[in-house]
Amino acid sequence: MQPSLINLLFWMLCINYIDCQCTTNTVGKIPNPPDDTDHGTNRTFLLYNDQQTYEINCCGYISQWETNARYTGDLYAQIWRSVGGNWSLVGENNLTISATGSKIFAITLSEQIAVEANDVVGFKSPGLTVPNSKKKNGGNSFSVLYKDGSMASIGDTESFSNYVEDMVTDVDKTEFAIMPTVGPGSSPSFSTTPTTNTITDDSPIGTLVLSVNVTDVDPGDSVVVSLSTIVPSSSAYSFNATSMELQTTSALTSGAFQFTFTATDHCGNTATHTLDLTVHNPPPVIHNLPAGSSINENSKTESQLYTINVTDDSANDAITCYIEKTTPQMADFYIRRTSLDTYEYSIYLGSNANSHLDYDTAPSIDLNTCCTDAKVSVCSNYTVTLIKNHPPVISSLPATAVDVYIGSVEGTPVYTVVATDPESDSMTYEITCNNSCPFRVSENGEILVNGSLSGLNGTDYNVSIFVFDGKNNVGPENITLSISGTESATTTITTAASVQAATDGVDSNTLSAIYTVAGISAVTCCSVIGVGLLALKIYRNVNRQIKPSIGD
Repeated sequence: MQPSLINLLFWMLCINYIDCQCTTNTVGKIPNPPDDTDHGTNRTFLLYNDQQTYEINCCGYISQWETNARYTGDLYAQIWRSVGGNWSLVGENNLTISATGSKIFAITLSEQIAVEANDVVGFKSPGLTVPNSKKKNGGNSFSVLYKDGSMASIGDTESFSNYVEDMVTDVDKTEFAIMPTVGPGSSPSFSTTPTTNTITDDSPIGTLVLSVNVTDVDPGDSVVVSLSTIVPSSSAYSFNATSMELQTTSALTSGAFQFTFTATDHCGNTATHTLDLTVHNPPPVIHNLPAGSSINENSKTESQLYTINVTDDSANDAITCYIEKTTPQMADFYIRRTSLDTYEYSIYLGSNANSHLDYDTAPSIDLNTCCTDAKVSVCSNYTVTLIKNHPPVISSLPATAVDVYIGSVEGTPVYTVVATDPESDSMTYEITCNNSCPFRVSENGEILVNGSLSGLNGTDYNVSIFVFDGKNNVGPENITLSISGTESATTTITTAASVQAATDGVDSNTLSAIYTVAGISAVTCCSVIGVGLLALKIYRNVNRQIKPSIGD
């Protein structure tokens, strides 16, 4: 039986025979009719010829044997492989021949022999159970080899001699009735390997992601597993084909990753397995929002409103908190980290916020407060409720004019404005008046003389008073200030006193004081010089202990 055209093409295409999978086909032949049989005992045959009639041309498994033996008994159907010039026994199946004639023996899966290209069919007969044969004189050389008394077990090597039967020549061109059926075998299986897994992005280097378990039902089959692809590509993972473990090798990026593994058996049968891995980033957790607080709409100073309690289960993450937006929009609220030892953040109200807070237009402000680990942001709401501010109250002002002495000097208080604020806010005061106002108001509400009042005798000023607490401006409340009194003729006094002082050696201030003690005016003194001189004598001779000062 010549090799089929399909087999010849198969051989031509398979450069590396071990990678060429068998299809279901037979190797060898059953000569018909047979014309001879060997009569030796405990003889092992290896059938080899230059046309590969008994040679395996692919990689697979032997699923059955067919033979035609003249005698009953045990027959060991064998596969041999050339190794370094010797022949190694790859496997054998014990066929019990219970009757002569052509018989087919199905081989159970666990007993099937794994074969590769260039393996050769042989057999061993402990007794006389040898397949029938047919001599082929001349022509192709079948190179039949044999060994008497071989004790080779699976894996052992053996040396053979050319087959000679009864010293007849050319018997090595004999065909024996034995024919195996080879098939492709089974593909590997990942049946018990998990298809999904979830780990955290702070998993340490060396974390076990997956243990790969591959099986192959073909007996003795070797399987190699490789990591084919990672989508999206990542260098943070490594697969060890010896330990069959997928592990982390560097810091992880959160997200979804798909790993594809390929298992290949020695005949090139393959199986693939997909692992869907989720690298989970534990997001920050804000434990005490939503929340809120109340503030006065007239808040002027920076103040801490609330401390955020935020944690992150990912050990390597750094947390940052911020206000994403305010409704209505305003820039007076912000977040500041208040502890460097922990991720403690607090919500603050800025200084001078009262200029933007308005209970009437926006009685509450929503702060969309967020915390992020630079991968995931979580947000919640903090609500600031405004408390309406009440204006200051100016106490009742006098209904009649307040007299102001014309001789009052700069800074002299003439009236104190009394005002109260329900929230005890600090207050500022302001006054305006008709014409050029000779008054000003101090920070505590005192109305003071501002400059000289000379020449303003009999002038009334209508003063408008305003009080501001930073939010509410109260006023005007009106008061009338009336300037009155007599102005002193200081020029005449000075001249008269200076003249007399120069005459008698008394300074002018002392002389003026004497006039005051005497109960006379400076004008009268100047008109009645005699009286002045008399007073001077009294002062000098009688009461030298008197030292009055102006204003006493």
